[in-house]
Amino acid sequence: MTDLLLPFGERIGDGQMMRPEEVANGLACGCVCVKCRRRLVAKQGTIIAAHFAHEAEVGCIGAFESSMHAMAKQIIAEALMVRPPMVGLTTGYDWHRARRFQAPFRTGIA
Repeated sequence: MTDLLLPFGERIGDGQMMRPEEVANGLACGCVCVKCRRRLVAKQGTIIAAHFAHEAEVGCIGAFESSMHAMAKQIIAEALMVRPPMVGLTTGYDWHRARRFQAPFRTGIA
């Protein structure tokens, strides 16, 4: 059991990753866990942030990480590009001449 709330679920009809605010509340959300493939319940309350939970209490270790990974892959596939963060590079042994660069990485997905 983890204390992390599940931020995304996979919609059964088309495999799209969804936020709980984007689907119907409860089991009507039509979503499953990307890790264990069991049904999810969308919880859209007012006290705790909207999230998904497994329909039945299961020991699905890694569901949070798997849902984040699947959503990241979906975002990259839709954008067809990744913009990595700025990094410092050094050349040779001169550690005082660091250069900063940022270049987009194209996924090659057509």
